[in-house]
Amino acid sequence: MELKLEGFELSQEEASIIVERIPGLKALVLGYGILEKEVLMLILKGHVALERPTASWWWMMRH
Repeated sequence: MELKLEGFELSQEEASIIVERIPGLKALVLGYGILEKEVLMLILKGHVALERPTASWWWMMRH
């Protein structure tokens, strides 16, 4: 499964590499038990701000 956002594609392996390199993102992934690609998709769509993510994006992603 590929992440697609207006012509942008990202594999799970690529998403994992990106998450490892951005401080705080790995903690989000581990803390909420979600896939790296899900976190990156939410960031790209503007639901998560890198500087301070909130719990509301988690609710939006699941509903």
